[in-house]
Amino acid sequence: MIEQDEEIINILEEIDYLFSQINKTLKSLKEKCVYLESNTDIILSNNKPLFNFFTINLPERKTEPQIVSFTEESQSLIKPITPINPFKFNNKTVDFDPQLLPSNFTDLEDIKVVCSFIKGRKRILKNELYFYFKNISKELIDIYLDVLNRKRFILMEGDYLIG
Repeated sequence: MIEQDEEIINILEEIDYLFSQINKTLKSLKEKCVYLESNTDIILSNNKPLFNFFTINLPERKTEPQIVSFTEESQSLIKPITPINPFKFNNKTVDFDPQLLPSNFTDLEDIKVVCSFIKGRKRILKNELYFYFKNISKELIDIYLDVLNRKRFILMEGDYLIG
């Protein structure tokens, strides 16, 4: 029992020593911070003319509404603006890159062959594609076409596939 008490006392003394060391270190850091702050204030006050010299103060711009008058001559110079429909069919395809495919399709050779076949033919019917690829099921070809279309490798207009 006495040995345990002595061990506890020794551990507590070590902890006390560590905390006193930490306290001393923190005090020295605080003194250094105070010293740096005072030095910084002195440097700023001594160099204020230089700071003022290199500082540019621009006057604030006043925004006044511009008054525009339209005459018949200026009306003829204005081009009519037609809004662009963001949902308009975009007929641009992207070059085939297997890395852009979902991870389930990156290792499949069939999807690469189907895509290159469509791109080589430029425009083909789905039924013709089914005919050329009899060894692949129609459902699987439809899945490939859907993935290729979503990634913009091919375009679909009704039953036509555009590469």
